[in-house]
Amino acid sequence: MSIDLETIAHHEAGHAVMAFRAGVTIDSASIVPDATSHGRVHHRNPIRGIDLDTDNSDRAYRCAVKLMRVCLAGPIAQSRFIGSYSDYGSGADYELAVGVAVNLIGTREAAKCLIESHLRQADMIIKRDWPLVTALARELLERTEMSGAEVQAFCASMVGGRG
Repeated sequence: MSIDLETIAHHEAGHAVMAFRAGVTIDSASIVPDATSHGRVHHRNPIRGIDLDTDNSDRAYRCAVKLMRVCLAGPIAQSRFIGSYSDYGSGADYELAVGVAVNLIGTREAAKCLIESHLRQADMIIKRDWPLVTALARELLERTEMSGAEVQAFCASMVGGRG
């Protein structure tokens, strides 16, 4: 199964908009395929330096939530764009989110409950920010690659500077 460029752009724009809203530094966004993906958003890892197995602080939890939502936002935006759920190209995003949740709370079963909760919240954020997601997707279609600073500036210009 192949995936069209417009769908890829919306998927990556979903990741980027969620990262922007969560205050996660974006390094780059691209819809140029490589050996491992159709597109990608590189961003700073909000849980870098945090051991979720031992750190039970509110800060660790908030950072983990940021990462889970960024992971889930791409598939949510992709599904919203095509009008139905599709996990094509989204499995790794979901598995990363589940892995973070497992590290946070211990079991895969409990992690899936946590993911479902944050999936709904991420869906509400993408729905609210859909005009921004579609505008960024159009920009990615025109440019194919953007630096993190360009993504940040574009998003800030669309929302009046509010992340």
